Formats: sequence, C-alpha cells, structure tokens
Amino acid sequence: MTLPFGLNAFPCTTVRPPPPNDIIKHPGVPHENLPGGSLLRLLILCWVAMLAACSDNSGPGLGTCPQTGEFANFGCAKVQGVVRDQAGTPLANAWVTLTPADGVTDTFDSPTHTTDATGAYSLEIHDYGFGSRHVPPADPVPMNLRASLLPDSPEDVIPTSVVPVSLKFIPVGELPEILAVDITIDVSP
Repeated sequence: MTLPFGLNAFPCTTVRPPPPNDIIKHPGVPHENLPGGSLLRLLILCWVAMLAACSDNSGPGLGTCPQTGEFANFGCAKVQGVVRDQAGTPLANAWVTLTPADGVTDTFDSPTHTTDATGAYSLEIHDYGFGSRHVPPADPVPMNLRASLLPDSPEDVIPTSVVPVSLKFIPVGELPEILAVDITIDVSP
C-alpha cells in the first residue's frame, strides 16, 4: 500500500538478521568490532555515573523533609534512639510516639514506631500548621517522646516512660537534624 508523497504504509516490514556471533560493526571505524550490547552497557554506565554525580543530598531527595500527599505540610523533625530497661537491656516491640507538650497547638501528625529486636526506633513528625515556626531560624517546639510496653493481660499496668524533647522543624525539601534520644522504661514489678 502506498500513501501520498511516496510514504510506505508498512515502513518496518524489512527485517534484517542479527549480526553473526552477536557482533556489532561500527560504520566508519575500520576493522573495529565490539561485542554486541557493549555500547548499550557503556551508555547505561555513563547515565548512572551522571545521576550519581548530580545527587549531593542538598535538595529534595533521600533524608530530606518530604511534602506529604494528603495535606500540605510545612516541615518535619526527626528523632531516633534505643529503648532500654533500667538494666540497659534493649526492649523489642516497645511502642514509641511523639505528641505535643501541654500548651502547644497540635498541628502535627502522630507518628508511632515499634522498636526492633535491638530496641531501636526512628520517628519523623510533620507539621501541618500555618508555617510560622518555619521561617529560619525555626524555634524549637516542645514535644513529649513516649515509650510504652504492651501488657501481658488487660489487668497489667503498662510500663511507660515520657521524655520531654525540643524539636526543630525544618522546611520541606531540607535535610533535618536528627535528635538522638535513648529512653529507659522501668519494667520492675
């Protein structure tokens, strides 16, 4: 079938067999044969190297305060550490959460983390307030870092520890400082 202006309706009907032994011959380079796909591998390697060179963690990316999807947040703060008992033994499966201190307007989400086998936790909290705290330098916001163990039965007392912390909220897209706080829970009967 021929289209106007001499165009072929099936321009891809010519099929060429692959080069023998997966060898690509490069035109204009006499007697030069490269293994098939090596040019593609070289291009991919160059592309990966360029991407790696562009990432210096100074802009939005890994570790920076994300813009969350459900609401526009104005920044975040991060806290991490280890939950231990009074003897210094790490406590697995402890619940750790951050809540605003008394008198602080609650415009924050409520992150909760369960400690791993080493007692480690990591929390990122986002502020959905009006952003007035985020004009540098941001004033620290008083928060309560709470760690609790689940009781074995409903009648048991829940061992809990509350540590007051002061978090500096960093604007979206910037790299926040991570506040390191270890928590001790008294698990004695």
